Amino acid sequence: MPPNSLQSIEASVVLPSVTITNSDDHYSGLLACSPDGTCWYWDNIELSVSNSDTHVDAKINLMQDDHISHLESAGPMGYYFGTKQAQVHQITVKKQYGAAYLVTKQLSAQAGGKIATIFNMIGMGQAQDTTQKMVSLTSGPKLHDPHGRWELFAMTRKTLIKWQLPRSGDPVFEADIPLAEQIAEKVIMELSLPSAFGMGPNVRLLDVKYIRNGKLLVLASFFESSIRDDKTPLTYALITLSSQYGKEYDIESIKYIRRATEEDPRPEAAPKLVVPHGGPRVFIITPVSIMIKSTESGGDFEEIIPLSNDRIIGYGCEDWRQRNQSINEVDREISLVCRRSGLLGIHVEMDNTPSTTIVPETDEEHATSQLFAKLEQAVYYGNKQYNPISFDLTIYREGDLNKASLKVNEEILNSHSGHLSLSGDPTSRLRERFLKAQGIIESINQYKMLGLLRLDTRFKLCSSAEKLAAGNVLWRQYQLGLASKEKSKESKALLKQVLRDSVALTDHKLAETKDDPVALFLKYDVEKLGILLSNLHLAAGKQLKNVSDNLGEELTRDINSLIILSLQSAWNYRVKNTNKYLLKDEGYSVEPWTANVHLINALTAQYGRTLTACKASQASNGSSMDIDGVEAAEFTYVDAELKDQLYNLADVALQASSDRLEYLDNLPLSEDNEVLKSQAHDDYTNAKSTLLGPLVGFKDTQPAKKLAEKFADFPTLVRLCKGDRTVSEEYIRKYDQLFFDALFQYYIDQNQLSTLMEHGEQHSDLFTAFLDKTDHDDLAWLHDIKIKRYAEASLKLGRVARAEKNMDHRQTAFSLSKLLLLAQNDNNNDDEEVFLGTLDQELEFATIQTLVTDEWGNMVIALETVDDKAEMVVDDFGSFLLAEQPNLREALMRSTRTLLNRDVLGSEDLLDILMVQQKREIENMDVVDVALGICVHAEDIPDNRRDQALADVWRRIYLTDEDAYWKLHETNDIEAREKLMHTWMARAYSLVYAAGGAKDDWMLEPELVKCSLKEDLFRERFQEGPGGYRMMMQDYQKENEELEKRIRQGDLVKKWRRVKEIVAENAREAERDLAASLQGGDVEMEEDEDL
Repeated sequence: MPPNSLQSIEASVVLPSVTITNSDDHYSGLLACSPDGTCWYWDNIELSVSNSDTHVDAKINLMQDDHISHLESAGPMGYYFGTKQAQVHQITVKKQYGAAYLVTKQLSAQAGGKIATIFNMIGMGQAQDTTQKMVSLTSGPKLHDPHGRWELFAMTRKTLIKWQLPRSGDPVFEADIPLAEQIAEKVIMELSLPSAFGMGPNVRLLDVKYIRNGKLLVLASFFESSIRDDKTPLTYALITLSSQYGKEYDIESIKYIRRATEEDPRPEAAPKLVVPHGGPRVFIITPVSIMIKSTESGGDFEEIIPLSNDRIIGYGCEDWRQRNQSINEVDREISLVCRRSGLLGIHVEMDNTPSTTIVPETDEEHATSQLFAKLEQAVYYGNKQYNPISFDLTIYREGDLNKASLKVNEEILNSHSGHLSLSGDPTSRLRERFLKAQGIIESINQYKMLGLLRLDTRFKLCSSAEKLAAGNVLWRQYQLGLASKEKSKESKALLKQVLRDSVALTDHKLAETKDDPVALFLKYDVEKLGILLSNLHLAAGKQLKNVSDNLGEELTRDINSLIILSLQSAWNYRVKNTNKYLLKDEGYSVEPWTANVHLINALTAQYGRTLTACKASQASNGSSMDIDGVEAAEFTYVDAELKDQLYNLADVALQASSDRLEYLDNLPLSEDNEVLKSQAHDDYTNAKSTLLGPLVGFKDTQPAKKLAEKFADFPTLVRLCKGDRTVSEEYIRKYDQLFFDALFQYYIDQNQLSTLMEHGEQHSDLFTAFLDKTDHDDLAWLHDIKIKRYAEASLKLGRVARAEKNMDHRQTAFSLSKLLLLAQNDNNNDDEEVFLGTLDQELEFATIQTLVTDEWGNMVIALETVDDKAEMVVDDFGSFLLAEQPNLREALMRSTRTLLNRDVLGSEDLLDILMVQQKREIENMDVVDVALGICVHAEDIPDNRRDQALADVWRRIYLTDEDAYWKLHETNDIEAREKLMHTWMARAYSLVYAAGGAKDDWMLEPELVKCSLKEDLFRERFQEGPGGYRMMMQDYQKENEELEKRIRQGDLVKKWRRVKEIVAENAREAERDLAASLQGGDVEMEEDEDL
């Protein structure tokens, strides 16, 4: 036993806590922990007695003056040790490469709350609090939990602490319940007890046990009287706790234990609960007595058995929480260990107390049991012709054939059936199980009951037979490798070690046996065959780091053979027996074991390893990738085998990916499933390129072509044609559009545009379909012209024009796009009319950039550098505020250089150029009209900045003239009219007014044109420049200040109103003059007629 280093009186006499760990097929382990936290673990319980040195150890860090006092074995959730100061530690037994080791972890949120946690973290203890000392530790499965979780309970003298134990991951703290207070309140209510000094009875919690139906049974004690002396009777109570909802436990019932004074059960040591099989019988054990009680409602049985001249030093009963078995009378016995009497057994018989009985089977369950028995009989002993005692399965149609067949299948798969042969070598036993697995579906088919099986059941039955077929091949190939006379001892030992390591990674228990772990795996765990095949790659990788190149190549070949032949045998069985299992034209309803994502990744990685081995071998022989181009004498058998395996690995990996894709495509529609499907489609496409692409380099292209055709990898098939037009034409005839699309994409990727257009003209319809579903507009518009689809050509050329960065090319492209649309000669198409309007706008925007740049070119023709030219252009801008706006000026310089380089400028930057330059007309194009059109229609202006762009245009219109502070009331009307009509705002309003209301929404009043762009939008637009966007905001603020000044001091609003009046008056006067001139013309015509 582990040593105890504690010297305190309390801890030095405490014995170690010991438990037997879960057993495997051969041995049980032993786990022991001394009071000071020293843990020892023996993998074999026999070795703990014969050789105490064969253990592994670990140390639990305890606080000062603390020691291990409790042990709880929480079934599949592991082992938990409790300390006197209410700390709980988890001990996990783990194994790696066949060796066991212990991992310790303290559970969070222990009794004492956050303060205790902090003290524990810094390695210090708190002051003693006797109410927080642990008195019991128990656990049990969470009731009706689909995830199979357990619950752990630690009880102190006052509280009950609860954790949730998941199958994987860390325990989760759930509740700290003040149980003593709750019991005290309940006792006061039920017994009408007076409280002492305003307080209830001092309840002391003694023990807790997990019982049936997910409940807890608590043993507590209290004194009924507030005045206590040596003769005050002590009351025990059994409290049943239940949790219907949430994490809290409620008091369901209290049963009081009352005995006469002479039979006072007051203990010499704390009493303990023993609840065999979770109740209803309860034993309360003290060192000198046993009290028996029943938890059943209405039951008042109570008995105490005193021990004379003896003392109980130990007790126990069978752990019922994991067995799920029926209960009979014998199971109610507990065992006691007494100092003098030795081992005693106690069995209780209680009259008028209902016993727990087995729930009778329903008619369907009975029929299913009979169906299972007869199906098993048919599988193992033949049909009625060869087995006279057999009779038709159809008699039991009321039973569930799915359950019956899957149960027979499971017993065969895991070798649990008592009808299987015990003798014979692994090969014969595998063969027998394979035949019996086939016999399930054959028996069902014989009695024409296949229609009673669900699709998922048929898939599972087929999958099991596939695994046995693959396992049979795996074992046979493994044995052939070990028996081969051509293999060296090192090679065989290496193969054997890799298989053993793979089994250890799959199921560590099997790797520890003296028997062949591979044979044991195929006997008991063939269900995990897919995992084993995945682990072969990992196990081989570890060995390859330490072996020579030759041994590495041979091992790679051996592993490839095991994987390839196993999977091929599984797929062959599935294909050949599709009709037998009624799987034809049915998608996968369950995930095929051959399509697991880990297996697919392992196959892909193994392919990469094999490819690397091939390249290394060829490099050492001075050859290229083309193995077939080298004389066979230069290569060993392994090299040629590796090359063939490369094809086979690509085949099985792509087949697995295809199966997975088919399975995912059959899943119900959901957001998560759609994500999985999309990822799987992308992975499959990438896998085809990864696995088949390297095969193009081999001289013999036929194997690669077969694979490319099998998995519809047309890009690889195009590459395998290697420019042979004859072969390409054959594939076009065979696969039509599918191959044609890949071929044309290949021409585009290789920049073989002349070949593309030539081939496209030969297959015009296929070329048209290809271009219509791709984004190659730069080619598509030319083909559309050829086939006289002018509208489509115009649309695609328009998209090309928008993406063009050179202003001259963009202008030309928009012009051609407009001409093509006009050539369509379809005046009734409304969509084309809308597109024509859009083209006119785009062409206008492109033209203004060209005109501005051309005008600048004439101005700066004498200068050489672009910077000098841009400096001269910006210096000529008309805005008087620009001298005070350095950041805006720098931005205008960058835009000017862009235009001088004849590159396309963004619409917002172009608006700055047009409005700050203050030229009202460029080559007969009204600048305001163009600017307003850009604000409204330009697609590259974000919607959240479009309104501000319009405000910028009008603000700069209002800020045009330097002489803006004259007063209307100080000027006569004629002079004022003349001044106003020469302003830019008068020209702008005339443009809006002439539109007859169509452009009213384009107009903004002076009060509404200040720059109010938010800071984040400024940052989005002005990211360049030494001053940054904050300095640019200051430059724009200067325009706001000038605008406000003109409104207050320069009568801007009044002048704007007067401008609108003058423009309207002039328009009306022009209309009257036109009418008069037309009327005078009519009079002259009448006079001419009289003559």
